[in-house]
Amino acid sequence: MGCLDGEQWQTAIRNFEASLQLDPDFKAPWVNLGFAWLRLKNWDRAIEACDAGLYRHPHTPHCYYNKGLALYFKALDAEAQASGKHWEPNQHLRSEALKAFDEARANLERSAMWTERDDVLAEALRNSWARLLRPLSWEGWKFFGWRP
Repeated sequence: MGCLDGEQWQTAIRNFEASLQLDPDFKAPWVNLGFAWLRLKNWDRAIEACDAGLYRHPHTPHCYYNKGLALYFKALDAEAQASGKHWEPNQHLRSEALKAFDEARANLERSAMWTERDDVLAEALRNSWARLLRPLSWEGWKFFGWRP
């Protein structure tokens, strides 16, 4: 966990993957693996980690939230490739991101985790007529804890 706080993303990924080799049903490494991939801006790997965590723990808001962020940024990047008149929203990625955010919010144990910034991201996904904007700041959700 110290690797996350120290922003040593590659080391954190190696450690979480090693932990999952020992116990693939441990929730925290899946969440934090997705978080580390988010910080490295590897959206596909973040989505893979979150999906694997959700396969084992289907009601984990942290995995849904981090997946939603990865899909948001993936949509933003895809839409940024189109220029001028040829721009179209990526409805598939937007819809998947919004679904993940909705699941995150629905499965929260503490509603205080969801912030106004999260509402702004979700609303941007709903406004299919407008380009997505890169948030000024963003964080994934980390998970600290032992096995349930």
